[in-house]
Amino acid sequence: ELSQEAHEIRDKNTDHSIILNTRALKKAHNAIVECPTIVKDHQFNVLIAGIHSELGQNYLNFGDLTRAIDHYEAGMKLWQSVDSLERSIDNGSAIGTIFIFEGKRLQAIDLLSKQLQLAKSIKYNDGIATVQSNLGALHRQRGNLEEALNFYNASLVTTIRSGDTF
Repeated sequence: ELSQEAHEIRDKNTDHSIILNTRALKKAHNAIVECPTIVKDHQFNVLIAGIHSELGQNYLNFGDLTRAIDHYEAGMKLWQSVDSLERSIDNGSAIGTIFIFEGKRLQAIDLLSKQLQLAKSIKYNDGIATVQSNLGALHRQRGNLEEALNFYNASLVTTIRSGDTF
């Protein structure tokens, strides 16, 4: 468990990161207004996707789940548009985790099932293992312990097979 001082440091850093990333998004918006064709630039979209992903994490840390989902969704769509499916899966998995936390089980299972299918199609083992673990948590929350255990075991096997260490 974090000490009070550790919580304060985390909150200050999160708040500072939110401010910086929000400023960066405003600058990006201004750039789009000045030069609308910039939205076709690959690196520009990678930058914006990264900012949205980071803001999603910042707002999640702050406990603002609505804003976290908004930014993760924006990031997920942009990552798909620049063919970074791994990062898109990471954002989708984060949204699924929030849905689990909020008790939105049907939304969580729908989104996480799609993320698992996508991760398997591109052989993204980290994404597969993470989504399997999230699906395990979802089934545990639903009281389906056997299914939860199946997903947790699958996640463990995927992690071991990919060569990751603990």
